[in-house]
Amino acid sequence: NNMKSNSILSLALLSALPAGAFAQGSLTPPAGAPAPVYKTLDQVEARTPLTTGQTGVTVDANGQITISQPGSYYLTKNLVITTQTHVGITVNSDNVTVDLNGFTVSSSAAPAGHAITLGASSNVVVRNGHIRGASFFNPGGVFSGIGWGVRVSDLNIRGMAKHGIGVPGSTVERCNVEICGNSGITAAQVFDSTAREIRLSAIVATELVNNSTGQCREVSAHGIDAANATVQNSRGVAVGGHGINAQTVLNSKGESAVGNGIFANIATNCYGLSSGGIGIQAITASYCVGTRTTAGGVGISANTAIACTPVNSTVQSPSKHLGTP
Repeated sequence: NNMKSNSILSLALLSALPAGAFAQGSLTPPAGAPAPVYKTLDQVEARTPLTTGQTGVTVDANGQITISQPGSYYLTKNLVITTQTHVGITVNSDNVTVDLNGFTVSSSAAPAGHAITLGASSNVVVRNGHIRGASFFNPGGVFSGIGWGVRVSDLNIRGMAKHGIGVPGSTVERCNVEICGNSGITAAQVFDSTAREIRLSAIVATELVNNSTGQCREVSAHGIDAANATVQNSRGVAVGGHGINAQTVLNSKGESAVGNGIFANIATNCYGLSSGGIGIQAITASYCVGTRTTAGGVGISANTAIACTPVNSTVQSPSKHLGTP
């Protein structure tokens, strides 16, 4: 009964409203041609495709691309390097962003030319794509020769004859590098990146390595080599060199079969593991755990060891073990 009464009341109220209460306005379109309401690509993101005929872009008969003016550029398809003398993309201007746009720069020759090179350029960004070589430690593709002032991000690189990313003085972010005949990542700063199955030192940095992993294969190389820099929240793995070789190591793990797990002036809150060397060797080690798997080995060697723990080994403080990393 209540529901029926409410329905009757609602109908009565609606019928009492004036005739224009539900008016929708005129349905007649305005005079003249309709104006566009969409945005152009340049309004959404102003950038230039790396294709023939674009301003600042040259593409030769072999498909090699040269950028000669500042701006933002992007690939529109996969790019194949066919001979050793070819370069996939050459940047000959400052203030350039190269977006691989998810595509791959690859090599069909062994050895091949460079994937991306710079000619006296600065303030360059290379990002968002893949670079592929041909085979294990004898690959075709090469990604190197990237000059100072470059930011490299979001790249997957595999199978390089020489360097994975060779950008001294620059920043590398969120990159994954695998199988290189020389170094994996060389930069001033390395963030959130990985270099695995690298013949020589996997990550080489002059300022900072953060949240990254480096794993090398050569006896004389280091997993992470930052001799005058800081390594934090990272992991380095080596065969004969040090897992991590740095000035300061924080919250990190270093492993080596023959060398030291961690070799540093200052090691804080770290774990070092070695089969034939020293777990952690430092001038000052604080809140660290050092392990040498060989019976009677040295887990931690430091002038000052604060709240440190050796596992299946000993703690020593002999100055003769110490040197500048």
